[in-house]
Amino acid sequence: MVRANTLLILISRTVNMVEKYIKSVGDEFAETGGFRERLSAVRSEARVQRDGVAAEAPSCPQCGAPMRWRKTRQDNRAFWGCTEYPTCRGVLPADTNEPR
Repeated sequence: MVRANTLLILISRTVNMVEKYIKSVGDEFAETGGFRERLSAVRSEARVQRDGVAAEAPSCPQCGAPMRWRKTRQDNRAFWGCTEYPTCRGVLPADTNEPR
């Protein structure tokens, strides 16, 4: 009888611990997002650090945000693209304030 009661107590404590853990994981997911969201945020930060926004970058003619030096996929031509893309699709020709 004592063994059975001990097992029941251990099982109930284990269930409580698992429920608390599942709740904390759910709260963390709601706060920070899942793996994909965190991975894309890290990738975006790395891309900004790699490409950067030049100090002498022009402002977007449509929204006023700073622009980033980019290249087209098709023929690798350079241009200035708005950092707020895809919300803003402002572009400027490559000869405008070329970065070093």
